[in-house]
Amino acid sequence: MARAELSWVDDTTAGFIAVDVIPSLEDTLSSTVTEFPVEDGSTISEHIIHHPEVLTLQIAQTQVPFTDSNEDGDELEFVKTSVPLDLPKTRFKPKGALLLMLAAEAGVAAVTGAISGALGLGGGGGAPAVSIEIFRPPYEGKDRINDLFDKLRSARLRGAEMTLDWLGRSWDGFYIQQITYSRKKGKQLGEFGLVLKHVETVSTGTSKLPTPAEARMKPGLKAGNKPGKQLTEAEKEAARKASLQSVASRTGIFS
Repeated sequence: MARAELSWVDDTTAGFIAVDVIPSLEDTLSSTVTEFPVEDGSTISEHIIHHPEVLTLQIAQTQVPFTDSNEDGDELEFVKTSVPLDLPKTRFKPKGALLLMLAAEAGVAAVTGAISGALGLGGGGGAPAVSIEIFRPPYEGKDRINDLFDKLRSARLRGAEMTLDWLGRSWDGFYIQQITYSRKKGKQLGEFGLVLKHVETVSTGTSKLPTPAEARMKPGLKAGNKPGKQLTEAEKEAARKASLQSVASRTGIFS
């Protein structure tokens, strides 16, 4: 369960979302193949429909991580802190040789402490307090579980493009299709379910027509690029008479 890197980008900005653990991930690639006979020699790929790739993953988010990163994806340096331990007294009662040995050690320690105290060298103050050193995130009061939910919800609503890097593999060009979130009372653990769908981006060519002199194309164009001949009134009248004579000769109106 290696640490994952989940990043996003939209029209104006980009960023990272800190994720503690991904317990499981399922990558689904499906296609619909034709159920009908295919003609011999045809291209079989033309009869197959490929559906978008779908990622289904689970995320476990805690309030105190082992590692964390900022909005730019840079790892944060944890602060070393000493924490005292309040250990209860033991109820173990030694017997026999162990009792004698512990008594002898206690006597030697008492004498040594008394001498050290008399000489001003310290000691004689009882057993020292037990403490451990731990590393804590450089922030206080941050709710990492709710912060993750808010970032995922915002990325879904903005339609941000998501990229997931995990276990040596990168998935990019995905968009959030579904978010499920569950958390139990009294537990500092948030469980998330994500469904990411891949969207393929294609480039299309654009053809440009010659810019006309006017907003609308000139009427009467012939052969697409040469203007048609404009007839004079005399030519129009001659054409009308010729058309009437042609009709009369075919129908015998004037015979």
